[in-house]
Amino acid sequence: MLFYNVLFLFFLVFSFVTVITRKSNHRFEVLSILVLAFFVAFRDRVGADWSNYVEYYQSGYAPDKLSGNYEPVFMVLRDICYYLHFDYELFFYIISIFTLLCIRYSGRVLNVDNFTLVLFVYICMFFCNFQFNIVRSGAMASCMWVAFSQAAIGRQRCAFIWTLIAAGFHIIAILFIPIVYLIERPYKQKFVFILIALSYTILIFKLGHQLISHVPMLATFDRLDGYIDKDVDGNGITLGSRIQYYHRFHNLAIFFYMYMKYKKEYYVNRKFRVIVNVLFWGVVICSSLNAFSTIATRAGHVLNMSLIFVWPIILGRLNKKSIRGALYLVLCVYWFMYLNKSVNVEDIFGQSSLVPYQIEIKS
Repeated sequence: MLFYNVLFLFFLVFSFVTVITRKSNHRFEVLSILVLAFFVAFRDRVGADWSNYVEYYQSGYAPDKLSGNYEPVFMVLRDICYYLHFDYELFFYIISIFTLLCIRYSGRVLNVDNFTLVLFVYICMFFCNFQFNIVRSGAMASCMWVAFSQAAIGRQRCAFIWTLIAAGFHIIAILFIPIVYLIERPYKQKFVFILIALSYTILIFKLGHQLISHVPMLATFDRLDGYIDKDVDGNGITLGSRIQYYHRFHNLAIFFYMYMKYKKEYYVNRKFRVIVNVLFWGVVICSSLNAFSTIATRAGHVLNMSLIFVWPIILGRLNKKSIRGALYLVLCVYWFMYLNKSVNVEDIFGQSSLVPYQIEIKS
């Protein structure tokens, strides 16, 4: 855990400075991206999918035959790097930088200026999964946020193109096509309450699992069977994913705070509305699609990334430095707990694929 603790403390200090002073250092932001990408690229046997991606880069074939071939953009990028005789570390480095730059660009378009804090929240809540494990999903998620940001400024054609690019990294991005066209609309309070109540009814009463049991054909389509949860506890929550269950209620509370507290701005400010609406759909999809646990998790991770923009907005709107600093430190406790949980997720052998962090630099 030493690597992750040092990383956390480093960004905690620099993010605290930006929260208090409300000033960002763009050189530090760029340097942070380069350094983080370095640690992603030169890790050695860190991450559940590390060996699979290394084997794929070297052979050109997906090791997991059950998942089929990888998506086209990811494959083309691999082929280009391989043709240029790049080592797999450089391939990882390029993907990581691309992923982080997409996040930075999205934040700027959405008028979230404190990228140091954005990056800090991303590290605590999404970095381990999107950079060390599900790499294709991480690239897809960043591309989707570029698509969301384009929708926020009325560029629907660009948003659609970026959604297709995202699908080129992971096919699940196709699910976001309707959402790209829905997130710019202002939602009435009645619609919000009805949809959230319906999604939580599906979650609590396990209606999704009942649907699958009555329509087994849903489990026969290509690649879908692997995304269905077959082993849930008495509450209908995936075993080993209980943290996602509690995280749903946290996100629900944050959504209602943003929606109700800044209701006038929600109807006037299109960029603000897009961020809030993405969080809203994250709450709805994670609850209503709980039966398809991996789909809910993958899609939920993309939509819940709105938190990396929401928290800088909330902290930035507090006028008193003392209140901003106090709330920031309280949040740091929560973020540290979330990071610690993410790092120490155990596999079937009772071990974490992220600990210890190891690095290898070839001579």
